[in-house]
Amino acid sequence: MSIFRLLLVPVCLLQLTGCQLYDYAALQLNNKMVEPVWKTPDQQSTVPLSLLHNLPMVALEVNGKPMRFVVDTGASSSVMLETAATRDLRLNQVGELSISGAGEGFDSVAHVVDGVTIQVGTVQLEDLRLVYIPFNQIALFDHPDEVFFDGILGIDVLKKFAVKFDYDEMSFQLAAAGLPFATDGWYESKLDFVGATPFIQLEVQYTEDASPVLMDLLVDTGSSEYLALSVNPEKSITLPASYVPGTGVGVTGEITSRITTLEYLEIGNQQMSLLPVSLTVSGDPSDSKDGVLGNQTLSRFNQIYDFEKNRVWLQANQKMNQPTVLDRTGLGLFPHPMGAIVKRILSGSAAANHGLIPGDIITSIDGIDVSRTNYDQLRHGMNDPDRATASLCWERKGDNQCESLTLFVPLVTELSLR
Repeated sequence: MSIFRLLLVPVCLLQLTGCQLYDYAALQLNNKMVEPVWKTPDQQSTVPLSLLHNLPMVALEVNGKPMRFVVDTGASSSVMLETAATRDLRLNQVGELSISGAGEGFDSVAHVVDGVTIQVGTVQLEDLRLVYIPFNQIALFDHPDEVFFDGILGIDVLKKFAVKFDYDEMSFQLAAAGLPFATDGWYESKLDFVGATPFIQLEVQYTEDASPVLMDLLVDTGSSEYLALSVNPEKSITLPASYVPGTGVGVTGEITSRITTLEYLEIGNQQMSLLPVSLTVSGDPSDSKDGVLGNQTLSRFNQIYDFEKNRVWLQANQKMNQPTVLDRTGLGLFPHPMGAIVKRILSGSAAANHGLIPGDIITSIDGIDVSRTNYDQLRHGMNDPDRATASLCWERKGDNQCESLTLFVPLVTELSLR
């Protein structure tokens, strides 16, 4: 089995670079000084949690206006993207930054904006500074309608709280730092911060005959993948012999990777076998050490973070029993107001032979209209190893077409990373 590496949400590995160090330092210092304002005496706030494109989403308010943000433990700074909702805020720009995310290509330019108030449920943060990325500086999207979130809650905000993701209850909870959640029976692990982002050390076995190795992985709820690894010769790793080539898009361009499965990954007293993994060939961010532990793996655990004490607690949830699946469609999809937009098509896949092209909008899968509420479920359903086809309908410039898509399992041998 194999998967086509789709599209990596860029700010899961956000780095701020360039000569404007003063602006970035001022942003970080300003946000460090901001204290939460609680609306309730228990100093806890719970809001609904949802998943879209395998990313944890919460509804919140920015300067009194409703927004939809990704909660991203792998982003050093909180971010707003240029969307219809954020354009109405008339933000005050106080600086400019060069940014790099996953990908190779042009340098993107972002702005620092101030006077931002974020409210998550019953807690408010006033006078924050955020990174604001104009639409034309994001290689990930081709049209404003494709942007399916307004911003990102990064570590600069999350570190002010104890944080809990509960995927059994589908809730996201913030509590005053140091205010403990119940952790009896949970697996506890140390977090190591490299710069501003958290890493965890886990045992990885690449192949059945290889010895396990310890790897330092970025804990990244803002990555839509299971696992992304950088091949490190110092680890003496024996690479899998079978893979499928993949190309994705980051904020500044393309990512080249090889997609395969791991023999196992041990995390939270759970040994996860045949886990899909992207082995990065180019476009790899320099600050992710051995790789990235993405949200398709993390969301199988309820998670509690105490960033003040550099600890994380994990509890396997009901998603742990769901099979890990490799992509069988050859389609790189993103959510879209009309369904799911095709962003990439794997050369040689059945999708490439069915006349689908990037920009087509899939409106139904197996006779069910695609919406943001069922996008993830329908997308994963096409990867069921027991099925051979999926029925798709799509729109292109007002014309509609329906066909049965043959699902595939392409593998390439003699993996070479050059």
